[in-house]
Amino acid sequence: MADIVKYLRGEGWWVLKTHGSAFQRAGIPDLIAIRDSKVLWLEVKRPGKQPTKLQARTIDKLIDVGACVDVVYSVDDVRDFAGAVQSG
Repeated sequence: MADIVKYLRGEGWWVLKTHGSAFQRAGIPDLIAIRDSKVLWLEVKRPGKQPTKLQARTIDKLIDVGACVDVVYSVDDVRDFAGAVQSG
C-alpha cells in the first residue's frame, strides 16, 4: 500500500489512510484521495484477494451515491482508475 500512497502523493493527491477501529465504520475503503475536486475511494488488496462481504456492500453503497470507488491491486491499477476519473 505504501507504493500506492507514494504514487498518489507524487501526483498531487491528498491521501488519507483509514484505520479500522471502534471509532470508524467497518468496511470503509483503505484510502481516500482528493485532487482537483475529485475524490477516489480505494480498497487495496493483494493479487488474488477479494473484498470481504462487508467491504463489497460498502463499496456498492458508495457507488450508489455517486462515489468513485475501485478495488486496486497495484500502482498501475490506481494510475488507470485515477486517470479515468480525472478525464471525466
